[in-house]
Amino acid sequence: MEMKVPKRTLAFYNRLGIWVALLFISLGLSMQSLQVNLFAQATLDKEYAQAMAQQMAHSLRIKLAETQMQQKNAARHANTIDYLNNPDSSWKRTLKSLITGSEQIFILDNLSALGLQNQLGYAVQELATNTLKGKEFPLEAVQRNGEIHFYLATPIKDYSNSIQGILLIEYGANWLEQLRSGAAAKHGLISTRQVLRSDPNKGLQVFEIGKKSDSQLTVVTESINDYWFLTFIPADTRPQLATTTIVTPWVVALLSTLIVLFILIWLQKREINRNKLMLYNYVRHLYRKGENDWPKFNIKIFHELAKAMEHLANSKGINSGQSESPERHVQNSSTDREKQSVELTQPVTSTKKKKAFSAHSNKAIPQVMVEEVPHAKAIVSQSIFRTYDIRGDAEQELSQEATEQIGLALGSELQSRGEKSIIIAWDGRLSSPKIAQAMQDGLLASGTNVISIGAATIGMLYYACHELETSNGVMITGSHNPANINGFTIVINRKSLMQEQLMALYHRIQRQDFISGQGAVENNDLSRDYIERIQSDIQLSRPLKVVLDGSNGIAGPIGLQLLKTMGLDVIPLNCNVDGSFPSHQPDPSKSANLVALQEAVKEHKADIGIAFDGDGDRIGIVDEQGSIISPDRILMFLAKDIISRQPGCDVVYDVKSSRRLTQLISQSGGRPTMWKTGHSLMKAKMEELNAVLGGELSGHIFLRDRWYGFDDSLYVSARVLELLSHQFEPVSNIFSEFPNDISTTEITVDSDDKRKFTIIQLLASEPSLQEGARISVIDGIRSDFADGWGLVRASNTSPTLTLRFAGESDEALERIKALFKEALSRHAPELTIPF
Repeated sequence: MEMKVPKRTLAFYNRLGIWVALLFISLGLSMQSLQVNLFAQATLDKEYAQAMAQQMAHSLRIKLAETQMQQKNAARHANTIDYLNNPDSSWKRTLKSLITGSEQIFILDNLSALGLQNQLGYAVQELATNTLKGKEFPLEAVQRNGEIHFYLATPIKDYSNSIQGILLIEYGANWLEQLRSGAAAKHGLISTRQVLRSDPNKGLQVFEIGKKSDSQLTVVTESINDYWFLTFIPADTRPQLATTTIVTPWVVALLSTLIVLFILIWLQKREINRNKLMLYNYVRHLYRKGENDWPKFNIKIFHELAKAMEHLANSKGINSGQSESPERHVQNSSTDREKQSVELTQPVTSTKKKKAFSAHSNKAIPQVMVEEVPHAKAIVSQSIFRTYDIRGDAEQELSQEATEQIGLALGSELQSRGEKSIIIAWDGRLSSPKIAQAMQDGLLASGTNVISIGAATIGMLYYACHELETSNGVMITGSHNPANINGFTIVINRKSLMQEQLMALYHRIQRQDFISGQGAVENNDLSRDYIERIQSDIQLSRPLKVVLDGSNGIAGPIGLQLLKTMGLDVIPLNCNVDGSFPSHQPDPSKSANLVALQEAVKEHKADIGIAFDGDGDRIGIVDEQGSIISPDRILMFLAKDIISRQPGCDVVYDVKSSRRLTQLISQSGGRPTMWKTGHSLMKAKMEELNAVLGGELSGHIFLRDRWYGFDDSLYVSARVLELLSHQFEPVSNIFSEFPNDISTTEITVDSDDKRKFTIIQLLASEPSLQEGARISVIDGIRSDFADGWGLVRASNTSPTLTLRFAGESDEALERIKALFKEALSRHAPELTIPF
């Protein structure tokens, strides 16, 4: 009976507790913030209402004081006193026009002032009587017939300061409007009330204006005088407290807590995954090999699980060494080699959940469900991590487990950089589809999404990194090497990884520092877009006949399609893909691999012959006579054209290139720079200098003029053919214009991966190579003499030494070769020197 895999993990309960705690913290902070906000708003409302009430009460006091002062001045006027003895209605009219808001004016002697009750009512009579007694009262509001009338009485005194009568003025609606104008009604409800002198609890509402708040939480009352009181209730438009001022600290605190918690969760997940990997490796070795080296767990539960597993294994007798490792069954590639072809299929997305163990003896072994993969630490050799590629024997060093580990390390590196996807492609080697599948499995297990462009040239991979949504890529390729060799060229952010970054992947594997996840696969065939992009950039002036040697690599059929699309007359040679490379090795830098091309060019009377390597990043060219045109002379051809259009531009070339290249670049108006051999090193130097052209004697040529700057032999061939079509001369004549030394091709001497670097160090101090020469040690040792030069360097891709020599004459060439041969024989007598 198969066990049901539980979905909940330790992390589930940890996160559940954290989220519940965060929920309560958030609720508590929210309630506290609300409470603080309400309290602060209430305080603000009260202070605001008090300030507004005080301001409006002060305005009303001033209005009343002005009215009272105006009436006192009128009472003191001589005409008012004379009126008591000699009534003159014209004076009353004058006063009415002078005193703002007055409706009726009464100038009364003492006797007349006591008879107002019937006409104006008791309240006015009381006001007049008290005024005659010398008492001073403020303005009196009286309600009569449903209307509010205002009265103010002022004593009229003679020159001896004795009261002779009163000036009683009734103020009407105009005065009330002026009184209202002193209140800021838009800020809330303003109510003015006059209390009775006899009973302060009773009174008369003088006026009410404005709109009160629906909440009515704040009410403020201010006294205008002893009998008048103003009440203010703020409106809903009152100032509101900025909640951000109060809430922001809590929000910041909460967000900071969340960030810290997320970081802790991520670190916890990482540690759990690392401990899971250690546990898996331990149990795997325990059940398969009987090994029980105790891993260094840093989470207690994994330590306890490992102890339980060890106890269970001992109790079942599994550590007797009787169990054997399950074998991965793969199709024998010998059948493919017999067919001399390779089936270029898309890798199949594999399922990631498998049973880690199965019973290999008659005793039952517990079936533990784990996440397989890439997680099992395979034996990955450090020696396959080269200067700018990962390269090794496809069967021995790039096993499925080793490749999955490399893929998992690469995916983890991408994830740590914030990259979520990568493009994958592979060449035509027999081992490439299987290795691509393992690489894809490792990438997916890290949570990295894979965009597969299938079997393609490396130029197409570089092109995809510029045109698709991701700038990362990995190419499964053995390049120009024999059929049994394969490897990986890796690009991150459009930059090829070099030794330091590649070794970082190796150390990540050693630490088992992996990120787990589940990526997705997307297939994208961009061969048509790639060919159309090149075709749209090239303009031919005349038709050319071309022999194309595809070296049985993946560049053959794609290059053939490109040249035919350009309208060229193409004779194909070895353009079918066969990963066993039956015709010759896929390395056009070796003259032996160009013999068939030379013969075919002469046989078909072609204008030119072009050869590609296994993945399409190296180019070889022969002229119409079958003579080989070395890549440094191809670089001269391209440099002369580009510099003519971009004077002062930088051109980079490797230490194996002719000294004549330096002279031509300078004479044409460019800036030459010699640099280390290696496609990654060259591209990095070109980017540093912003160079438009670069090249190596091996056939790598880099164009940033109208192109992206990477080495793509298909595009380079199209540019060379374009330039040749503009000139109506044989190719041999065109190239004869460029200066040339008598030179050797690239010579390789078998050595050892470690010994080769020691030999270079010994030669660097050899006096015979320095006498009369200009020495360069940027990559190996190069001695430039007056009549030629010689070079020996350690190959970055194989256990060999690379040599090249050139001289103005045969005598100079032989002399320089002899100097280097003698030095090599003295310091490395074990070498077999082929000259």
